[in-house]
Amino acid sequence: GGVACPFAFDLAAPDADRKGLIGRIEDEMGVAVDILVNNAAAARRYESSFTEMTQESFLDSVRVNVWSAWELAQAVVPSMQARGAGWILNISSRSAGPRVGPPFAEHPLGGAVLYGCTKAAIDRMTTGAAMELHPHRIAVNTLAPNRGVATENAAGAVPGWPSEPLETMAEAALLLCTVDPGKVTGRVTYSLPLLAEFQRSVMSLDGTELLPGWQPADLLRQEFLPEYLHFAPAPPVPSALLI
Repeated sequence: GGVACPFAFDLAAPDADRKGLIGRIEDEMGVAVDILVNNAAAARRYESSFTEMTQESFLDSVRVNVWSAWELAQAVVPSMQARGAGWILNISSRSAGPRVGPPFAEHPLGGAVLYGCTKAAIDRMTTGAAMELHPHRIAVNTLAPNRGVATENAAGAVPGWPSEPLETMAEAALLLCTVDPGKVTGRVTYSLPLLAEFQRSVMSLDGTELLPGWQPADLLRQEFLPEYLHFAPAPPVPSALLI
């Protein structure tokens, strides 16, 4: 029953009018933005070793991965404040965490220094913005997959690595964009333990059926993610607050 409209835009352009983009979307859709999901990232062709990094590559990734998310969030906050609620979700990555060692585990992307740095910045931006926007009931959270999501691009970058389906990230993102924004905010989260914590059923992308093998009871099995499954039981959360 909803309406979806695409708006093509180059977030990497140094002179990109991102706030103007939000204004154009709101004008054409006839409603204000109440959910923003920042999922854009610079192409991995810019990912190179620490010693080979160029200023051009660095600034391009920061512009797309960090500043675009920041500026788009700035643009939607006024309408969210006027509405009395809003949800901002920034997509992060396990690469934001430290590389623990030595010995260091081998990785096809090496240290992923540039990408990881930008995602760590996104995580910290999120927790600070959540603190400032909490009085306005605007939730700001980050979400990362526990395993690489098996998109065509990811499969090409790290072929053969363990992955999780698109549906787990989609369900976790939907959860964080519909919970009570006054209670669930400032979180740096991972998809699978989040779904287990909230006992959230994982649906197919069209919402018509459960996804076999990826339900909360499945995610509690030891072989899934023992090193990430650390959380306190959460109170029941309404399945949706947005009408």
